[in-house]
Amino acid sequence: MIKSIREIDLEINQQQWLIKDIVPKDSISVICGVDGNKNAQTAIELALSIANGKDWHGKYVPIMQQVILITVDSPNKVGKRTNVWNKANQIHARSMLAVLNTPIDLVDKCQLRRLISDISYCNQREGNDEFPALIVVDIQGGLTNEYATSRLINSIDYLRSEIGCAFLLVFNEGISEESDSFIKLFNSADAVHRVTALDDDLAVRVRCLKMKAFAKPNFIELKISCAESSLVRGL
Repeated sequence: MIKSIREIDLEINQQQWLIKDIVPKDSISVICGVDGNKNAQTAIELALSIANGKDWHGKYVPIMQQVILITVDSPNKVGKRTNVWNKANQIHARSMLAVLNTPIDLVDKCQLRRLISDISYCNQREGNDEFPALIVVDIQGGLTNEYATSRLINSIDYLRSEIGCAFLLVFNEGISEESDSFIKLFNSADAVHRVTALDDDLAVRVRCLKMKAFAKPNFIELKISCAESSLVRGL
């Protein structure tokens, strides 16, 4: 059977991207920025877009896939953000997003093994047979030094070998681009995005600093409305 150009393009995108030009498949991606710049909200928007198979601000999402969000935020807070995003995007069906609200020390091998068990439990509860396509880890605070960064990356590599999925790491404190920890993280990640709050405090700009393997760094900037801002505006 001869495939159409659209079918071939869809297959290529499914092999390489969770969100085209933003989150590569089977990768380590990073969202970083100054505390208060709505890094967590941006990450939730990314996660919900993949979990619902919905394009993210004009960036193509090839297929709906399971996403697990690991966060210390309360279920109520995550639920509010999710509901606002669903309403804004007219989503009524159940998504493939699962949330783990238990704090995880990613440099503790015992906790890593427990995390794998928790993910398996999430899969069974949601009726999924495979591991998720993406795990979003919302880390409260940045990296203090190069050694801490190296241990974190080693832990992520271990999880990838056990689970075989992409990771999106979210830091709620800014990391100086001149620091050893940021350089180590930057060199190890496949994609790095920096979030900057805009003056009106109702949107952020997401700038691509690095895109490895699949595309050259595109330094795109996206002005997006986040769930927290939508709550402020009563949407």
